Amino acid sequence: MEKRGHLEEILINAPQSRSVGIEITNKTRVTLRRPSYFCQSGQILTPPSPSISPQSRETCVFVKKQLSPWGVSGLLAYESDLFSFAVMFYNPMHNSVFPHQYAVEIYTTAICGSLESLYKSMRGDRPQSCTYRKELLDKNASSIVVSSGSFQISATMSNHDKSVLKLLLEETPGPPPQYAPYDPSYPKSDFPKEMRPPAFSYLKK
Repeated sequence: MEKRGHLEEILINAPQSRSVGIEITNKTRVTLRRPSYFCQSGQILTPPSPSISPQSRETCVFVKKQLSPWGVSGLLAYESDLFSFAVMFYNPMHNSVFPHQYAVEIYTTAICGSLESLYKSMRGDRPQSCTYRKELLDKNASSIVVSSGSFQISATMSNHDKSVLKLLLEETPGPPPQYAPYDPSYPKSDFPKEMRPPAFSYLKK
C-alpha cells in the first residue's frame, strides 16, 4: 500500500501535465533484474528499481518534457533467469484525438535488439498472440493478459493525463496429470499362473 500511495503522490506533485507511473507487482519465485527503458517522448522522473524481488512491488515514473508539444511515450523492460518482458506506453498530449495505448510482451529469452526498434514494433500494427497484446484505451478498453509457460502477466492502464499502468506477474499451476481410463479389453499378462511368484512366502519351521 505504501508503494501505491507513493506513486500517486509523485504523479500528483509532478509539475508536468502528462505522465505515466508504472507499478510492477512480482508474485513469482524469480527476481527481476537488469531494467532498461527507452523514451520516444518525455523523460524519466523516478527510475526503475535495479531489481524486484519475489512477493514485492516497485514503481517508476515517466513524464513529458517541459515546453514539449508531445506527451510521454516509451518502453520499460526487465529480465530474469526464466523469462523477460517489455511494456510499451503512450500518453499523448492531445488524448481527445489520439487514444492512450499500452502493450505487453513476454519472452522466454533475453530481449535482443534495440529498445527503440522494440518500441516501434509494439506500437505498430502487428498480429497479437498469447505472448503479445496491445490495447487502445477507449470506452471499451480492457485489461491485457499475456503468458509464456507457467508465467503470466496481467496489466491495466488508466486514460488520465497522469496515467497509472499496473502490471501483475504471477505463476500459474501446470495442467493436472492425465490418466488413461481403465480399458477391460486391454490384453492381460499371459505369464503362466504356475510360474508366477506367490503373493506371500513363509519360512519353513
